[in-house]
Amino acid sequence: MFENESESELSATFTFDGKVDLRPVWLGARTGMIDAPDEVSFNEDNGLVAAKDRDNEWYVVYGSSTSPNGQSLGAVGCDFERTGQGTNAGLKYSLKLSAGESSVLQFVIAGYDKSKEEALNRHSNVLKNIDGMIEQKGKHYQQINTTALLKTPSGQIDQAFQWNKYNTDWLINDVEGLGRGITA
Repeated sequence: MFENESESELSATFTFDGKVDLRPVWLGARTGMIDAPDEVSFNEDNGLVAAKDRDNEWYVVYGSSTSPNGQSLGAVGCDFERTGQGTNAGLKYSLKLSAGESSVLQFVIAGYDKSKEEALNRHSNVLKNIDGMIEQKGKHYQQINTTALLKTPSGQIDQAFQWNKYNTDWLINDVEGLGRGITA
């Protein structure tokens, strides 16, 4: 969320810098997954960046429900060092906020390992259903929180237990064609 706490209009430029690095999973090379340079493109019609591993059908798309005012493909916005053969792509947004005004700019990142079209469909689905998904996710974590509670004299231990439950849930993957399990 962007909030203008001043008493005058605020104009600013915000850049969402995407650091793309599509590459094989751990030990993927043993099954023939070989990393290749990532290629990025910008679609003027939908305002999204799309990236693909040159030699593999691995895709990621990202953007906002708000159209960007510009983009930068291959630009380096920070000194992040990746381990694969990725690239960068930024989306630029001009913001104007009146005194006391606030604005939310939501971003969605979606991917798919077989087609760009499905990655785009997933991105669109999240944007269309984001409020319901956030509500559902909140209920899910509320259920996790109340399933097993730990009350000790140390609030830090209680909090560590609570976050460990969330962290464990974040490691669960449900992979189409493979099944559901904990990620290494």
